[in-house]
Amino acid sequence: MKIKIVIVKFENISKAQRIGVEDLGKVCFSDVDPYEITEDFYAVPFARVLAFDGKKLVGQTGLYKREINYLNKDIILGGLGGVCVLPDYRRQGIAEEMVKIGMKSLSDKNCDIAFLSVDLLKGVYSLYMKYGFRFILQPFSWENIHGEIVTENEGGMLAKVKSERIFDHVFNSKDVFHVGKGYW
Repeated sequence: MKIKIVIVKFENISKAQRIGVEDLGKVCFSDVDPYEITEDFYAVPFARVLAFDGKKLVGQTGLYKREINYLNKDIILGGLGGVCVLPDYRRQGIAEEMVKIGMKSLSDKNCDIAFLSVDLLKGVYSLYMKYGFRFILQPFSWENIHGEIVTENEGGMLAKVKSERIFDHVFNSKDVFHVGKGYW
């Protein structure tokens, strides 16, 4: 089996690809409350990393970028969201390759650091650690669709992309790390 992995700008994603991404989400994130998805996961990616087996979409992740200010430092924050591979295609290096390609894209977009959040019970965090992600000790927050601030106390991971200084600034802080509008 030959898997082809590509980056597609968000505005260029076809209807079939969009449906495939939604179907993958239903498989990989069936344990996430649909209300939470509607309320929190409204950030729009600038692109998606898509993995295909022939014409079949077997994996995807969203790529995000935004400017934030954290403790008086302007930061270009990148992110990976919803890394997902169909069960029959797991443990073949597809997610790893998608994360590698995604991190390269975040670097190309001049992101200082990258953020993602993991469900600690799923144990997939070791994948992200291979690419420099480390658990932050402070809580992280985001603004939901209603403008309310939602805070989580664990599962936030941070990686250096372009700036060791900004990585250290955020990683070593004890203040809540606010990632902006919408969660990924």
